[in-house]
Amino acid sequence: MRIGSRGYFQQIQSNVARPAEKLTRLYGQLTSGKRLQVLSDDPLAASRAVRGHAVLEEIEARKFVIRQGQQVLGAADGALGDIAQSLSKVNNLALQAAAPYLEEGERSALASEIRGLSDQMVTLGNMQVQDKYIFAGSQTQTRPLEQAEGVSLPVLYHGNSQAPVYAIDTLQQAGAGFTGQRVFNYADASGERAVDGVDTDVFSLLEDLATAIETGDTAQSEALREQVTKCHASVVGLRGQVGVMTQRYERALSVAEAADLRTRELLAEEEDVDFVEAASELEQQTTIYQAALGLTSRLLEMPDLFDMPW
Repeated sequence: MRIGSRGYFQQIQSNVARPAEKLTRLYGQLTSGKRLQVLSDDPLAASRAVRGHAVLEEIEARKFVIRQGQQVLGAADGALGDIAQSLSKVNNLALQAAAPYLEEGERSALASEIRGLSDQMVTLGNMQVQDKYIFAGSQTQTRPLEQAEGVSLPVLYHGNSQAPVYAIDTLQQAGAGFTGQRVFNYADASGERAVDGVDTDVFSLLEDLATAIETGDTAQSEALREQVTKCHASVVGLRGQVGVMTQRYERALSVAEAADLRTRELLAEEEDVDFVEAASELEQQTTIYQAALGLTSRLLEMPDLFDMPW
């Protein structure tokens, strides 16, 4: 009785193919370090891994937003420090102007220096981070300060009163600095100003002070200097609040990074290969594959057992 060859050849082919497929999978795991090569390797683990990667993407997006807020706060801190320093210099210049022996040219020079410091503060107020104005409120694409001529105010404010905020987690938003309206004491929609006892914006105040110094109005200069001191104290206070905001962002970033690390650890448990186990299985499958090849070779040397399949 002759044995039908087609079924045997298919069986032989299957016996060789199965260990070959397993060897291919194991080589892929060992070279990539990943246990899951395709979804069918472990459907449940693969499903958990997909969810884990989605969580990682959300965490990465959150960390990106937090770092953006940190950049804005860093820039705001530096700008507020420079603004406070400029106001301190204005205060010193006003004290110098109170000396009774000053001549007109000296008073004019002091006034000119005050106006120069005012110009510097306009530049600071128009600072940008990543092409966004940090003191324009929520209108980050609008240049907040504009030096004007022929109007009642020397510098106009074009931002709004809504301080910038960033989402530091899925449930919380945190402020990232202050508006130019508050920093430079512009009136809000209700007419209120940030600095008690100062009824004008900082730039108008400095222009009035410069004019009083030029004209030798000592009493007016002193009154305005006291208002400059109040504005200086207000800016210093805002800078302190920026420091508190910065700490909040640092804590939020720390929480996000901890969540990132934990999620990656969980993903590693699902996806990463156990090298010892995989190497042992590779050795076992190699033995099976070699045995299958040997058996196939011996069977193919016995053609009288089979009908020819063609």
